[in-house]
Amino acid sequence: MAFPWLKSGFPASTIAPHATCCWQCRGRISVGCSLLWLVLCLIAGGSTPAFCQNSSWMVHQDGARAGLASSPASAAASRISSKLPLIDPGIRVQDSDAARWNKVILLAKPRLASGEMEMIPNTIKDMVGTFMLTMMATIEPYRAVATEEVSYRLKEVGVGFSVDLNGQPTIIDSDTQKELGANLGFIQRRMLQSSEEQLSKPRLVAKTSTLVVFDVPAIMWQGEEHRDFLMRHFIWVDARTGKCATLVWLLSEADDGSLQLVPEPMRWVPAGTREDRKIHVDSSQFVFGVIPPESAFALEDLPPGPQVPWVEPAAELAARQSYDLDSIRELTMALNQSLQSLRSQSGER
Repeated sequence: MAFPWLKSGFPASTIAPHATCCWQCRGRISVGCSLLWLVLCLIAGGSTPAFCQNSSWMVHQDGARAGLASSPASAAASRISSKLPLIDPGIRVQDSDAARWNKVILLAKPRLASGEMEMIPNTIKDMVGTFMLTMMATIEPYRAVATEEVSYRLKEVGVGFSVDLNGQPTIIDSDTQKELGANLGFIQRRMLQSSEEQLSKPRLVAKTSTLVVFDVPAIMWQGEEHRDFLMRHFIWVDARTGKCATLVWLLSEADDGSLQLVPEPMRWVPAGTREDRKIHVDSSQFVFGVIPPESAFALEDLPPGPQVPWVEPAAELAARQSYDLDSIRELTMALNQSLQSLRSQSGER
């Protein structure tokens, strides 16, 4: 698969920053809910993609195609929600020609993979992979008035939970699961209800007609301990082809509330990725008779995929609290330099 072009040339819509009974019953439900919340900690992730064999993955920046709109009217910000929309129940998780939710971004299935897993009841272990975090996009074709060429825009990115129904991942929620044929048990329903509350956690940072930037709280296993981070996601569509992809990186919060880039390469994740989301268990945070905290469970790593090295402009811009029209353009140009470095390392010409 070719990398889609990352473009900075469309009017931006930016938003302001700073967008339980006994252990055997409530405890098991809480552990399951904590694990399912970890599914949300890394919205974009996945298995290692085959590396591309041509240059179309580069950020496109020649003048006419990548130039930002210059008029005040076209560059005016519009008010958008600070939350990601929820995918409608009943939607099948597949690419399609539907008017809405027609592109799969990510399907992430959690799994207890390391640490003191013997501390978790077997019933919860078996249930952890029941619900898959699902991210889909609405990619909308349109015909440019001036050229009559078909172009594509990223209208929205949404999240939800899916389960396998007759071999097809299908979006459900706690209100419609029985009607759709999921027929969840009591604990599964409670786990789903609690996890649905966490779907409001992602904070939309910026949006243009071809990209979306948002943050999600993440608990990561780093340096033999579980630590809090923000996971920033940069999802874009190639306006010429409709192909899309995601860049993901970690941010930490300083004492003064500012964000700092974690000095690790970002990852490139193709659309349609199915992720084996590995979770580490830290039993040192377990106390007998007390429900374990969310911090007892952590994602093992960023999603596997090509590591994209940072270049100086991108590293500085990547940790901003918010973006206006000019700074989102600067960020896309800086990410272009980072992707160009990746291309050089791969030996492409």
